[in-house]
Amino acid sequence: MGNNVVVDGIIDEFDRFGILPHTLPNAIGMWPNEQECLVWCALQANPFYNWLEVGSFCGGSAILLALSKQKRGNGKYKLFSVDNNFNPLFDYNVYSRGKFDEIVEKLECHSQNILQHYNEPLSFIFLDGWHSFSAIINEFNLLRHLMTEDCIIGFHDVSPLMTTHNEKHVDNCYHIAMNNLDNLMASKTQDFMLDEAIAHICTEQGYQIVDIPVRTNETHFQETHLTEWVRGTTSPVNSFTAIQRTLQ
Repeated sequence: MGNNVVVDGIIDEFDRFGILPHTLPNAIGMWPNEQECLVWCALQANPFYNWLEVGSFCGGSAILLALSKQKRGNGKYKLFSVDNNFNPLFDYNVYSRGKFDEIVEKLECHSQNILQHYNEPLSFIFLDGWHSFSAIINEFNLLRHLMTEDCIIGFHDVSPLMTTHNEKHVDNCYHIAMNNLDNLMASKTQDFMLDEAIAHICTEQGYQIVDIPVRTNETHFQETHLTEWVRGTTSPVNSFTAIQRTLQ
């Protein structure tokens, strides 16, 4: 069975929960093609290790990852969801409706305190919490020693140019990061300098953008009332990317 068929099946199962892309209060905050990208990446991850997400919202991404875990068929390993203030809908969606008690475990803490609660290898990580350069760099560095050699790290709310192998864009973002590194690391705001953070990780740590073959023709979501990507807003197009270590 083709992998895209499996992705479609998981998305169909997820749709039954009625969690909408950007409709509050019960939302996932991801467009359908971004949901497919998340699932595709999870299905590529080594199933014999735990997975972890930072940022839970209403539990939509946890459900997608739990369904992906079920599909891989290794019940011994879990998804750990990290948030410093879980929305009550998380428990309702994930546990009351989803019955994912054996798959999903909550870690209620700030992302910088994860290691006080968890310290086992991870083969998939989804960073979708505080959207800033410093948060991404700090979370990556914190979790780096837990990552398996083939660990996949997913990110949301990047620019469309970061969803493909656009080497020029990555190079430009790296230079922006290096020229402003002290200020970016000191900033406490959600600056949405995620492209720059990912480019810094790829260049400094030897990672590369993952080629995700899911709905590569981007669909424009008119609900945003935008015609193109604008930093710090809900993108009208796919804004999910993932990286993996460059294996020699």
